[in-house]
Amino acid sequence: MPTPNRQPDWTQCPECGSEFFQEALFRQYSSSPRGLYRADEAAPPGRVKICLCGYLLPVDGSHPLPPSLQESIDRAQRFRRNNRPDKILAHLERFFVTGTQFQTVVDRLNQLLDIFQKPPADAPVPR
Repeated sequence: MPTPNRQPDWTQCPECGSEFFQEALFRQYSSSPRGLYRADEAAPPGRVKICLCGYLLPVDGSHPLPPSLQESIDRAQRFRRNNRPDKILAHLERFFVTGTQFQTVVDRLNQLLDIFQKPPADAPVPR
């Protein structure tokens, strides 16, 4: 029977299963009227683990992330899910032909060209 309120496994990536992460400190930046970007010192930095696959996890479950960082992570995760290379490729495949399909068309066009360039065997010979 599953344990109620079981904490997630913070040692393994839920996306790919990897156990290797880079810990990173994220700060919120804003621009000044002079066009400079500065870390917002009032906003607490957020510590996260970044998996080899790019998935973001909290460092541990006991320190919740600042809400603005969690919202940014959620947006980044959605973007990542929607823009995976296999999804992009599947979308592009609708507009392009494969090398095999292209070669099939080239071969067929060459066959048609041969038909038009060769007179039929029963064609009268011009005099």
